[in-house]
Amino acid sequence: MDPNANLKEQLAITRAILADKEPHTFGAIRLAELVEALDEWITKGGFLPGRWGRSRVTACSLCGTALVADKAHFLRDLPIGDCCWDDPMTRSIRGL
Repeated sequence: MDPNANLKEQLAITRAILADKEPHTFGAIRLAELVEALDEWITKGGFLPGRWGRSRVTACSLCGTALVADKAHFLRDLPIGDCCWDDPMTRSIRGL
């Protein structure tokens, strides 16, 4: 399974349902609303649901080094370059 393709299809179906609610059941409409809300939440930097893991791996916007968006694992588990300290995600983890 390709998670990016999966999400792309989910969002396409979500938009189609929300654009024309009439022929859809309440459950389908509610599911579409929840998919849309979760996508917006995560896209804006919100945390992942607990079932999906406690940490999120992303890349330094400056050098591409893998970074973990979780204070408990961030510094201990991954080597980082000097530029990573100035990455916005890194700064937010460090409380800057």
